[in-house]
Amino acid sequence: IKLLLNGKSLNASASATTGTLYDTPVEQIERIELIRGPGSAVYGEFAYAGVLNVITRRQGEQYSVGADGADSVNFAALYSYTDDADDFRASINFAAIDSNGEDIDSGADVSPAGIASYAPGPINNKRDFVSAIASVESGELSALLQLQQGNRGDHFGTNYLLPPDDRQTVISDTVMSADISQRFRVDDSLDGEWSINLLQNSTEQNELFLGTAENFGGFTSDDDIVADTLLEERRAEARLRLRYALERRHLTAEVLLTDVDVIESTQAINLDPVTGLPSTGLNDFPPPVDDSAERRSSSLVLQDEFYIDADTTLTTGLRFDDYEDIGSNLSPRISLVWRKSERQIFKAQLARAFRPPSLIEEDGSIEPSIDAETNDTIEFGHIYRHTDLVLRNTLYFTQLDDLIL
Repeated sequence: IKLLLNGKSLNASASATTGTLYDTPVEQIERIELIRGPGSAVYGEFAYAGVLNVITRRQGEQYSVGADGADSVNFAALYSYTDDADDFRASINFAAIDSNGEDIDSGADVSPAGIASYAPGPINNKRDFVSAIASVESGELSALLQLQQGNRGDHFGTNYLLPPDDRQTVISDTVMSADISQRFRVDDSLDGEWSINLLQNSTEQNELFLGTAENFGGFTSDDDIVADTLLEERRAEARLRLRYALERRHLTAEVLLTDVDVIESTQAINLDPVTGLPSTGLNDFPPPVDDSAERRSSSLVLQDEFYIDADTTLTTGLRFDDYEDIGSNLSPRISLVWRKSERQIFKAQLARAFRPPSLIEEDGSIEPSIDAETNDTIEFGHIYRHTDLVLRNTLYFTQLDDLIL
């Protein structure tokens, strides 16, 4: 799923997802938009099964403090400033959560016979989270800074081997995003927008439990096997969008250039690389991704929204994504919407979406190259509205090809 925070993508190329968006506190949120089905014709990579966009509050002023029975406390604050005379707006939206987690017992372990862990016992669901979002708008120019960091325990264990009950946060996900954009108008028919976006994703694991000393030939709990890993990537995007409005159609064209670089990728485990026995210190092991990994791509998006009449709209779109490492992808879309009346709407759509292999999948593959996954869909929909009744009927077919396993 394509994951957006205020319209800005958070998906990491290394993992194809992000570890922070789902933890966004509800106090910060204005609304959540979900587009089901393939969205690559507009949103590109990772919009494979849908697009999720979390919109946070930027207007008003509010403060909240809370606590619950899970030994959890939270704080949120929103402050905004508006100067209509100078067409200036600014806001800061902050939230923080600290929780020791609920008392949940894992019960008996389901690991294979002879593989020891600390089960049965409490899971490690301690967590804390910080989210800070600042926005500034002056006329047609806007800037957006977003920071989210989540620290969490490893719950039932990274290998489903229950860790010791120390209630420590051992996994940290950090997402930082900076975006500047400007809208412009050439004439009454032509307008557009340019933007530059920087995104940094990092996942760090400290003393992540991999198994008990017993499983690796150790003698005491001091010989339990743990790992320290760090994976950090940076993405830079430059985008230009143009919109041309005619009497009965709207044409859109967009060019996007993307550069992704792995900044740091390391892994250390307290095992001897030769004997496989516990060691007194951490030793270097192959990282999740080679630290020289990179991905560059260019994209072209074309869309034609044609108003056949006052009630019928035909939208056709095509996106071309060209990657230096995995080749190119075409994502077409065509949809027809007929508003028969105020109560009834009919819709038909054909669309294709794709998901490129993540850098982790690509780096760990025994194949010389991996094709992107594709999702081809056909959809027919009908919506009926009357007073307090809404009836939705959908016929949906999807075909998934080149699944990455």
